[in-house]
Amino acid sequence: MAKFIPTLGPKGWINEPQAVADYILTSFLTVNKSQSNLFRDRSDSFQSILAEHTNDVFGLQVRLQEVLTAKLLGTFEANSVAEIKVTPLEDKPDQFKINFLGRVYADGVEYLIGKLVHTVDSKVVQINEVNING
Repeated sequence: MAKFIPTLGPKGWINEPQAVADYILTSFLTVNKSQSNLFRDRSDSFQSILAEHTNDVFGLQVRLQEVLTAKLLGTFEANSVAEIKVTPLEDKPDQFKINFLGRVYADGVEYLIGKLVHTVDSKVVQINEVNING
């Protein structure tokens, strides 16, 4: 079973593994580094990583994978992992489609979560759910 984690919404505390993993991914995508004064230098946000690696697609992919995997491992079993694929648009090099896939394990059961993010000039313009479970 996943740990209980608090949400800032009407759901309150959640512990269903799929919901917890989705909340971790969604929070990573939407939080801004400047929202915390206490943890500003110890926290990586999607937006700050995107800004740091705007001209380095491979570096962006590697860093996103490292940070999101670490966030998932803080709650789930040791073989949990994030898989990231960054694809620049052919005719618009300042635009990326970034696929996020999280494989998390709780009590030996695998749970999958996914999102597709479209960015323009280091800004998120769209976040879509990815139907992984068919």
